[in-house]
Amino acid sequence: MRWTNVVVLMVMMTAVWSSGCEHSGRSGSGKGAYTIRRAVQTPQIDGILEDLCWNDIPAMTFTLPDGKKPGSSTTVRMVYDDTNLYIAVE
Repeated sequence: MRWTNVVVLMVMMTAVWSSGCEHSGRSGSGKGAYTIRRAVQTPQIDGILEDLCWNDIPAMTFTLPDGKKPGSSTTVRMVYDDTNLYIAVE
């Protein structure tokens, strides 16, 4: 991954936490919180989110500062292993 992509991703994640996010998976801590789970299997970095590790991972959706949803749907899922944090954005 190029550094430009990493910086853009970090800015996006900061925007999520500063403007609010919704946890759309199982019952949990709700708006503004997201629990990152340990990966059951390391995902293949290929842009296809069909790996076993993404099954049953709750999605986080973006909301705007005024509480409205953006025009296009964007969801984020995250898992980690011993050495990496994996972030899937759809």
